[in-house]
Amino acid sequence: MIEIQVAPPGIQLYSVRKEFQNDPFGTLKELAEMGYQTVEFAGYGDVPALTMSGYLQKLGLRAPASHVSLERLEEDLDGEIMYAKRVGIRYIVIPMIERDVFYRAKKYESVVRTVKQIGKQVKKHRLQLVYHNHEHEFERLPGGELILDRFLRDVGTDLMKLELDLYWAYYAGFDPVATLHKYKGLVPLIHVKDMGPDRLSTEVGNGLINYRAVFPMLSDVGGDYYFVEQEHFERPPLESAEMSLAFLRSIGIVNDGRKHS
Repeated sequence: MIEIQVAPPGIQLYSVRKEFQNDPFGTLKELAEMGYQTVEFAGYGDVPALTMSGYLQKLGLRAPASHVSLERLEEDLDGEIMYAKRVGIRYIVIPMIERDVFYRAKKYESVVRTVKQIGKQVKKHRLQLVYHNHEHEFERLPGGELILDRFLRDVGTDLMKLELDLYWAYYAGFDPVATLHKYKGLVPLIHVKDMGPDRLSTEVGNGLINYRAVFPMLSDVGGDYYFVEQEHFERPPLESAEMSLAFLRSIGIVNDGRKHS
């Protein structure tokens, strides 16, 4: 098996949200012991920034990215930027904008203005604003343009990059490899989760998406980090996280000297 050069294994903490909320340090410790090296936040569990930074340093983890709602960024952008800088976060990610916004002209124009303003402020602090897709951004507007393409163009890709969620692209009927190629240079962050026969998310390697074809090209398209994510569970979330990591080891994506089953 040829080892593939790719970013260190990461996980989106939404995948273990209840565990993290109940025991932030213990959950991070368990993920680090599994072999995850980076995490992407989806809330901080009321842990102060300096305390969180200490957790990460103690466990040898990095947190390059964080999901922060657009509403929260509007409420306290300075606070979110300060937290990010203290913890070492480089990418601030808007996790979603509701589908109807993209079909309501005045609301959409207002959101674009707001996101532009946020992107400019984030950039001043040498951070990067990013948008995370779901399936509705792959709908076509009258005229044939994808919602996602219009949004990236209207905000400007200097101010906002894309965190490409390959599960949702696949869910919308788009090939993950072709989609990565299309957005080459715009996807510093990538979400990897698999799709089961029921179309619900499942562990990476346990579904329909050919991740063996995806991982070799991540660095070629500019992907700095990838994060395992899962939203639907048939087993305990931490067990699922370990299963995804075991698959990555089995195909040479993760090489930390551990054996895989």
